[in-house]
Amino acid sequence: MGMTVAFYSANPQEVAELFQARDAAGDLEAFFQKLDTYLVADFSFHLHLPEDLDTFCRILGKRGHSVPSFFSDVLVEQLWNDGIAESLTLLSANFAHLLATLSEQEIEQVALEWAATFPYQEPLEQTSAYHSLLRLRTISCDASTNKHSLLFYLDGNPAFFRW
Repeated sequence: MGMTVAFYSANPQEVAELFQARDAAGDLEAFFQKLDTYLVADFSFHLHLPEDLDTFCRILGKRGHSVPSFFSDVLVEQLWNDGIAESLTLLSANFAHLLATLSEQEIEQVALEWAATFPYQEPLEQTSAYHSLLRLRTISCDASTNKHSLLFYLDGNPAFFRW
């Protein structure tokens, strides 16, 4: 079984209600149509959780940014879960703001350093890890500009990760 990891820029209550309505109504087509309207950064590329996201946080910290060393420390509140393996969690506004304020050059350097921790064969600028971090900065900027929140969505076998 695979794992889906994504970050959304959205109103937290609105997205949590969308997931709850999906559970109640079971209308997956309407659910996915609405979910597709939110900006997303997809990180569903063989991550090891929480280690790989902890590494990302540590890279930011090593560059002088005030960010916890563990990704779990930027998780603020679980907004929804299916009781099995799927969850939606609100991330720290400070974390979202930090990502939004990184310059393009800085996020590119962080993305290159982070992508180098994965066993890629292709040039790092072509990797999914690199592009996902660039996209995360974009949606963090949207969250900041539009007074949204940064949300963390996780779906996968709980044996694959531990928080």
